[in-house]
Amino acid sequence: MISIIACNWWAEGWANLLIKSIKETISTKDYEIIIVDNSKELKKIANTKIIKPEMNLGHGQGINFGIWNAKGDYIFVIDIDAFFLLKGWDKLLLDYFEKEKLKLIACRGSLLKPIRPCGMFFERDWYISNQMNFKAQYSNGVKFDVGIHFYFKTLSLTGGKDVEFFPYMKTKFEDVCGSEYTFGGKRFLYHNYYSTRWYNVDGYRVHDKIGKMDWIKFEKAKKSLLKQL
Repeated sequence: MISIIACNWWAEGWANLLIKSIKETISTKDYEIIIVDNSKELKKIANTKIIKPEMNLGHGQGINFGIWNAKGDYIFVIDIDAFFLLKGWDKLLLDYFEKEKLKLIACRGSLLKPIRPCGMFFERDWYISNQMNFKAQYSNGVKFDVGIHFYFKTLSLTGGKDVEFFPYMKTKFEDVCGSEYTFGGKRFLYHNYYSTRWYNVDGYRVHDKIGKMDWIKFEKAKKSLLKQL
């Protein structure tokens, strides 16, 4: 069984898109979708387990909470503003994962952020038995972002031999602010940027600009993506 886990923060539209993509691309009936809803905004969704914590757990701790409540033998952690593109990805991925005897396969990141938690696949028992953690942590003054502590601990336990990446590629969608990842040479996963960063704890948009991205440009990019879908 595969448990697909995401953490929501004022991103209801993206959550619905993610769930829709899972149901349209997954081939097995033996799966579950878990959304940890920190903003407590999501309504009941068919065949989806929505967990609403009493307090905002944050992204990393929310993912931890989802994993602890999962029933699957395998976990796919995905960002709420990402969605699947490849039909039958679950069987292809599981077959490859077992054949290569992997412990972790994740979306490739940059040098300072070697993985992206917009897509990470691993065995639940491996995660639990080795006391892994998705929560962002500090070590020797360096911040380990969501999922990176888990990645480095896996490297230390395996020597890096059992860790692989989904390669990054420039998206084929036009005029959007996001990227794609491939698996087996095929378009696999799309990840949008900035989608949950505009809002405060009450769900109000408090930013007009984040880095080089302003709100108007982001909204145009979002509308462009939805038209292409």
